[in-house]
Formats: sequence, structure tokens, C-alpha cells
Amino acid sequence: MNLSTIAGRKARFLTTFVIGVLTLLAGSSSAAPYKTFIVDKGGGQHPTTSTSTTRNWWGGSAGRLPTTTASSTLRTVRGGAKRNLNPYNSPPPIKFLQRTKTEALVTAGAALLESKGAAAFQELSEAGSKWFKGSRYLFVYDLKCNVLFNAASPEKVGKNTRGHPDKNGKLFHDALVAQADMPNKCGWVDYMWPKPGQDKPSQKWTYSKAVTIDGKRAVLMSGFY
Repeated sequence: MNLSTIAGRKARFLTTFVIGVLTLLAGSSSAAPYKTFIVDKGGGQHPTTSTSTTRNWWGGSAGRLPTTTASSTLRTVRGGAKRNLNPYNSPPPIKFLQRTKTEALVTAGAALLESKGAAAFQELSEAGSKWFKGSRYLFVYDLKCNVLFNAASPEKVGKNTRGHPDKNGKLFHDALVAQADMPNKCGWVDYMWPKPGQDKPSQKWTYSKAVTIDGKRAVLMSGFY
């Protein structure tokens, strides 16, 4: 094999390699849409993309935002402004095991309420049961943010929480109720809230799910710190 043949093969190899690399780079560039975030008053960042109206709300559920009240309510609750931010500055992800347990608890509680109505509140309030253990408990609002049930703080029943912010100014009560009008009728909201028996606020994640109790729409919720 002469030198010209070897040189020719090397040239063809390098050309093929460069073309392959450029093709991969072009493909990854077109597959990754430009990311933006919706920023709420409490500093939470909720990723979306510039190529679609679909927004991945914090907690992992994805759905197309409606053009009705729910969309405008969430924009108001979360601060209303869009900004381009570094995605690596977003809050840490929800722990999978805690998230799964919480969603299962709320789903089971919703089924019980759908079946027994408000009469199930007594069962849901039993301390030490699967419904109420430690800092994990269930609570219910109507769609006007009136407290219908709270296993950990029964004294709150009858109070209205609309417009009440956490320590960072986030209107999380309104955000929790707004999940009932989202496409999946459920969703996660993060905020600062004291653990039962404490005064100092801690980071809390709450799962909210639409439910019908004795023919009236409401939201059932539970979360973890």
C-alpha cells in the first residue's frame, strides 16, 4: 500500500467523522427548545418552553394551560411575569417516594369523600391512622378558599384563606384551589409553612386534587416538608 492510498483513506475518514459530529450537534440543537420559566412571588420557578403553550408545572405533571380563568388565576398567583432564567437555578426536584405516597394518599382520600361525603371527615381526622400520621395530614378547601376540613388544625374550619401569602408573599392558598381547574384537575404547589406545633416556616410541597363532596366542588390536599 503506497503513501498516497493511506493519505486518501485518512482524508475520507476525517471527512466522515466531521460530518457525523456536525449532524449530531445540529440534531441536539433542534431538539432542545429554548427554555423559559414562570416565576411566582415566592421565588418558585416553573419551566416551560418557547415552542409550545404546554407548561410543565412544578411537580412533573404536564398539561396545556386553558385560556380560561384557571390560566389567568395561576398567572396572578405566581406573579404574572415571564423571565428567561438559567434552568439549573430552579428549585430542587420533589423526592419521588414522598411525592408518590402523597399522591396516593390524596387519591384514596378523594375516593372516600366522593363515596361518603362530609361524613368521612371524622375518619380522615383520626391521628395515627393512615390518613393522619406525623406531619402528613389531609385538608379541604371549597373553591372560594374557605376551609372545610383540616385534620391537623380543626380550629381553622370556616376561615377564608384567599389572598393570604406565605412569608415570601406567595398566594399559595389561591394556587392550591386553582389546581381544580387545570386540565388534570390536580397539581403540586410549593410554599413556606410551619410544621405542626412549630412557628418557623419550612419548605412544603402540597398536592391538590379536585373532589366533589356531597355534590359540591372542593379540593383535597396533603403535603410534606
